Amino acid sequence: MERHLYRITLILTLVLIVLSGGGPSQAQDEARERILEAYRAYETWRSYQVQVDETSDYAMTAQGQQAALWQKRERDLSMAGGYDVANRENALIVLEISSRVTGSTDQDGQREPEAWELELNIARTPDGLFWRGMLDADPPGTFALPEAWARFTGSEAGEVPALSDLLLSRYLLEEGADPFVVDAEAWLDAADSIEGPRPFNLDRATASELYVMTVNPAEAPGVFEGRFLALTEGQDALVTRGDLLDRLAETGSVTWGVALHPDTGALLAQFLQIDLSAEMRGSLLQSPYTSLSLAFRSDQSVVFSAVNEPLTLPDDLPPS
Repeated sequence: MERHLYRITLILTLVLIVLSGGGPSQAQDEARERILEAYRAYETWRSYQVQVDETSDYAMTAQGQQAALWQKRERDLSMAGGYDVANRENALIVLEISSRVTGSTDQDGQREPEAWELELNIARTPDGLFWRGMLDADPPGTFALPEAWARFTGSEAGEVPALSDLLLSRYLLEEGADPFVVDAEAWLDAADSIEGPRPFNLDRATASELYVMTVNPAEAPGVFEGRFLALTEGQDALVTRGDLLDRLAETGSVTWGVALHPDTGALLAQFLQIDLSAEMRGSLLQSPYTSLSLAFRSDQSVVFSAVNEPLTLPDDLPPS
């Protein structure tokens, strides 16, 4: 509960900084270079601990003369991870993940609820992938996570909605995109403003200097990655992906926060607020729908610690 309340405090701080015009502002070029230097240094880290907290809310309605579709979803994710990336292709990883999702789909008066609570531990070692945990889902399925450490494969995770929702392949560094930070150079190019630095306490013992950027969602890579695929892909698509993303980019807002060490300039944390909405009508939509309304909000904090310190694997893993 304390961590969740502190995350809310972090997000509210970003909002207040943007609304108030921020603190004392350095020259834009100086601020840009300092941020870029921190992200470049991050790429050289050999090991680190990371805490990710993310909440999102999604609501969509689509209507036609003889059809109606309504979707709602709330998601709360918390992940604590330890990474040894000295050899990135064979990285050592320890993850502790909690996820809660509630939602439902109502199509032509037929409602299908969807909800789950998930507690998951994962270890990636030289001997392979291991997991253990607990999954409580509605509607219940036949899948159950093991209570003790057991081997698993990525394909197993992809077959269960509560697990595929986590995008574990990203957190296991099996994809090219970094799971924790944005492409700083491209996002700075897309920034409409850079505010800061201003003093900011990450916690009671960690001081930082905070920069806050407002970013054009149409120009920042990754903002829409993996989002709204159910609306734009496959035979049940409601709208072409290009049309939807263009409309979301017109009205959406993205706030990007970066916390740096006040003395060394090292990257301590990244914060993202993404707020997207769209109203679409007529020929842009697939039959039988003639109107669509979409709203999406996501708040994420990523806090780093223990940089270049040894990573300890669980001592109760099965023998090789």
